[in-house]
Amino acid sequence: MSVPIVLFSSFIFCLLIGVPISISIGISSLLAVIVAGGATTMVAQVAFTGNDGFAFLAVPMFILAGLIMERGGLSERIIKIASSIIGPMTGGLAIVTVFGSMFFGAMSGSGPATVAAMGGIMIPAMVRGGYNKPFAGAITACSGGLGVLIPPSIPLIIYGITVGTSITDLFLASIVPGIMVGVAMMIVSYYISRKNGWRGGGDEVGLRVFIKAAWYGKWAILAPIIILGGIYGGIFTPTEAGVVAVVYSIVVGVFIHKEMNLKVIPDIIINAAVMSSVVMIILGLSTAFGRIMTLYRIPHMMSEFILNYSANPNVILILISLLLLLLGTFMETGPIIIIFAPLLIPLTTSVGISPIFLGVLMCLTTQIGFMTPPLGCNLFVAQKIAGLGLGEIFKPTIPLLLAQLVVLLIIIIFPDLVFVFIK
Repeated sequence: MSVPIVLFSSFIFCLLIGVPISISIGISSLLAVIVAGGATTMVAQVAFTGNDGFAFLAVPMFILAGLIMERGGLSERIIKIASSIIGPMTGGLAIVTVFGSMFFGAMSGSGPATVAAMGGIMIPAMVRGGYNKPFAGAITACSGGLGVLIPPSIPLIIYGITVGTSITDLFLASIVPGIMVGVAMMIVSYYISRKNGWRGGGDEVGLRVFIKAAWYGKWAILAPIIILGGIYGGIFTPTEAGVVAVVYSIVVGVFIHKEMNLKVIPDIIINAAVMSSVVMIILGLSTAFGRIMTLYRIPHMMSEFILNYSANPNVILILISLLLLLLGTFMETGPIIIIFAPLLIPLTTSVGISPIFLGVLMCLTTQIGFMTPPLGCNLFVAQKIAGLGLGEIFKPTIPLLLAQLVVLLIIIIFPDLVFVFIK
């Protein structure tokens, strides 16, 4: 039996019987090495060295920063600022949720963290405002995906490390697609809310109200300015930005907002360590999986197969998007990027598609998987907060997901949108 067949068949089988994805990746890699007659220690060695890089420190740092920001009152202030802009307009609370998620995503870089931060406040607020609870959960889950697109983005950091592409350029490239997805969901939310008579939560709107809210949330506004400004200004690297985000969120949460104390920091660090350990195990074993694919020229074979079907870049991008949308339903974004980015890079570069564009496309498509069962991390977080069944919360996500697919198609047709902020 050939090594590629063993690698993929064992991986799919493990997933189907419910083996955790990290273990599935490890088992399939190990079996492939055994069939090839190689040293089994190779899997452990590559998994270890795969995480042995300075850039990977950005992942646990941004996870920790997101948890501290959620606890330190920054998300509440972001929502107040958004409410002061939207006011009592139709669909206001849903639009505030999207706006707030875009802003919080620019601080945490994590989809589930964004859902947790926004959902704890906005789902109860929407229900009190007369919104349907399943829709409240759905809009929170879908807008949480903006934490993956709006820089800084943990998946974009992983992609940049995996393929050796500038993380700063990836961040710049994701700004326009992230805003487009947010605006698309705001438009859909407005029409759904108008049909049902749902409105905003603010009683008044205007410059005075906005200035008051902005002053109340000034430290929350400064967070993405400091983090992203430092990266784009060349003051610190994305990895160092993660450390800056942690220190800033502790100082603001403990000493300025005073909504948390130093005693809770150890618990937050433990939670972040657990979350990070799961991510890092997946990343390490995914690196071994990817190394085996490279050794057996699987990316080359895949490129030849697709190019024999079509050499049109748009057709290839649509085929890649369909593959990633399917994978996103049962795999996390990190493993998809580490396993499939090396597979896709030779194919896309052969038809003139930039690695930067591919990175944005991968994040845009796989973040949709955060809202689709059976994996659906964002969906499960929102479901837990709302206290609903999976079927109840998934149905209202459909028009929101369709809006994201429209944005995906626009980005494929007009790829220059990705490079607006790149010189």
